[in-house]
Amino acid sequence: MTSKIILLVLATIAAVAAVPHKALKRPNHDHIDYYDCTGKATGKHVHPTDCTRFISCSAGGVASDMACPDCNQHDEKCAGEPFLRWSAATGNCEWPADTECSTDGDDSSGDSDCEGIAVDGDCDKDTCEHCGFCKDKMSHFYRCNRTFPSDPKLEITGKWVLESCDSDLWWNPDLKPEGVAVGGACDKWDNLSPETQKKYKDDKSCVDIPPVCAWGQDEADKCSERYWYLDPATMSEKENLSCPSGLLWDQATETCRSCANIDACEC
Repeated sequence: MTSKIILLVLATIAAVAAVPHKALKRPNHDHIDYYDCTGKATGKHVHPTDCTRFISCSAGGVASDMACPDCNQHDEKCAGEPFLRWSAATGNCEWPADTECSTDGDDSSGDSDCEGIAVDGDCDKDTCEHCGFCKDKMSHFYRCNRTFPSDPKLEITGKWVLESCDSDLWWNPDLKPEGVAVGGACDKWDNLSPETQKKYKDDKSCVDIPPVCAWGQDEADKCSERYWYLDPATMSEKENLSCPSGLLWDQATETCRSCANIDACEC
């Protein structure tokens, strides 16, 4: 009886093992005709319809449809998704929990100076200038990663790679040799020029500042009793207000004060 049970168990295991398991690994497709690489840099680009895949444009304008790897369903960073997602910001397949699904075809870097550069694209052997940009509160830069062969008869070759600044640093396009059009380096926010700071703040793909309530005073009303308040959550336009008689609005402390106690005003 015992031997029959053992044989039955072994037969069951063999039957289960023989059942074919569905492979999650997806194929890549070469020489596709539904994506045009004409005019695009060689390298990787956003897929037009599937954020778990990306397009690779090779020399000669040949397009390939490439799949991101499977995602381990037991890892919380997969966020329940079966595959990793393509990130235009990093030029790699990333965790779904950290990457927005984007298939709008916008694989631009966020800076017109970097137009035409793509990850894994060819770069000239004499390219030393980096090209940086800001996206999703992070600064990234393209660097020409050059290969110097030991045999001097062989050519020096280069491929564009995408690097990232430290999380607390920003790309400073002004840190470059004089006379160089493109370049820069990672730097602290306070070291950026006012023009660069304004550019990042105005670019929603870089910094999306949420609207918050505010007290303010128009330039023409400085050192007067007039000021305003605006709460975007409940108000469509600002409400104009005035301090009590004999008091002026102090924007520095956001309250009404005597003129003698406001440093910015002459009494």
